[in-house]
Amino acid sequence: MHGTVLLSTQATPEGIALARRVFLLSVLLTCVYLLVGFKWFFTACFGAALTAWQLAFGWPIYRYCVAACLLFFVPRYVSTKRWGLKVGDLGWRRGNARLGYLLTAIGLAIAAPAGFVAAGDASMVAFYPLERAFVDPAYGELNVGGFIVMTIMYVIIYYIPYEFFFRGFSMIPLVEQGKIRGTWVVLYTLAITMAVHWDVPITELAGVFAVGFIFGIPTIKLQSFRYVLIIHAAIGVMTNIACVLALQGIL
Repeated sequence: MHGTVLLSTQATPEGIALARRVFLLSVLLTCVYLLVGFKWFFTACFGAALTAWQLAFGWPIYRYCVAACLLFFVPRYVSTKRWGLKVGDLGWRRGNARLGYLLTAIGLAIAAPAGFVAAGDASMVAFYPLERAFVDPAYGELNVGGFIVMTIMYVIIYYIPYEFFFRGFSMIPLVEQGKIRGTWVVLYTLAITMAVHWDVPITELAGVFAVGFIFGIPTIKLQSFRYVLIIHAAIGVMTNIACVLALQGIL
């Protein structure tokens, strides 16, 4: 981190040390998430004791809880209670609000079209939504109430931790305290977000690659991840809704 290639400006020794700790914890938590945060692990641990419906019901809840613990509670506790940072130092702040609101409006405008385009891919419909116990005819009748509750959980205990970790904790301190060039930080977060999407359809994986830049660069410019969080959650929810309509034969 001391090389001029990585550093955008001269960083203080304290800033470099903090950035190093953030980077190491980010890598560690990503590796743990890759180990325990996926369906194969949940199935290996609990699959034999569950019916097909129980597995379909329990799996997304398990994943959301793992994400909340590893991607939100642990990094937030360590960075604020042990390292003395504030949540604002991790990107939870207004930042450049004027530009942020503009980009959010544009993002929300394309959320629905993006979702319906995704639902045109059979592999996406076969994978999403994760809450299949309530929407897939293979598990019974459509349960709109159950789907709504699970969607709320999806946003609160998955999307917020996800963006907090990948576009907040793993980006902002490296740039601001460590003075690491934004290009390298974006490439790093692109790599770890690609890694945690190893199980998704190739269509989404291509999208993750593009979004790594589309969301990563504005996060640094805006000095906040709030705006990309709203856009990401909106696209995810609209994709789920469109995939439900496809599962029900409406699309």
